[in-house]
Amino acid sequence: MKTQQLILVIACMLSQAVQADAKSFGSALKDKEIKFELKAAEGPRRVLLKIKNLLKKEQEVNVEAGRFFYTDGNIQPFVMSQNIIVMLDPGEEAEVPIRGFCGNSAWGCPKLNQKFSKTNLGPENLCKTLEMMNNKRIVDEWLYQQVIWFYTNHHQIGSVFSNNSDSLTNLSVMRFICKNENIKPAQYRIKYKPAASGDDMEFSGIPDVIEGSLQFNLEQVSNVSLKVCDKDGKSVEVLGFYLNQTEGEIEIPLMIDVSKFPLGNYTVKAVDDFGHELAHKDIQVM
Repeated sequence: MKTQQLILVIACMLSQAVQADAKSFGSALKDKEIKFELKAAEGPRRVLLKIKNLLKKEQEVNVEAGRFFYTDGNIQPFVMSQNIIVMLDPGEEAEVPIRGFCGNSAWGCPKLNQKFSKTNLGPENLCKTLEMMNNKRIVDEWLYQQVIWFYTNHHQIGSVFSNNSDSLTNLSVMRFICKNENIKPAQYRIKYKPAASGDDMEFSGIPDVIEGSLQFNLEQVSNVSLKVCDKDGKSVEVLGFYLNQTEGEIEIPLMIDVSKFPLGNYTVKAVDDFGHELAHKDIQVM
């Protein structure tokens, strides 16, 4: 085994050992062993956690992945995406900068130094997904944010991906969620426009592009047209014409600008020269 691999294995073992010995933040708070203050901060970390050990002995506290911190009003809560181990001396008060994620895409961003005094753990399957991503050493922040919004705001499973991650990473996260939620994997990916503020904690809610592909079998050479139809079957956009497609298995990539589509359900259809439907894919613009 190479030296670097050995170091990584030892580091993982040490991390798991420390986490196993640490008391969960929720349990320590319930047992009145700690008190905390959390506020919004500047910079990429977003959160400053002040935590005080109320015991007369050392203790290790695990701020759990999937823990939410709330403030009053319609201000988005902060969500922890990774387990954070805080080691405290007897009576020590420590300040820990933490990367916080948006816990409600429909609510507003917190103001600088705004305090968050309420906390709980999020949905069980969200916590499981975050733990899985931590174990796989996934560091893509945008992918974590999409996972959180899937659970907090019921975003489409097709939105759970990131261009910063490879296809296998995106696929493994989506499949893990689908298995736990007993839903079908996405047949396409949907992207949203960035928020006007440029803040990655804000969600614009404006669908931008749907990506995917349409597969079908041709029994003979034919021209193929691709179109989008509304829920009543009316054609709303022709995506393209594909001339002299050879017989056999055909796959046509999809890149649909849906930014001007009214929100709703649509169907992408592939049609041959005779108007026969070769394949279709249902999509949601919402």
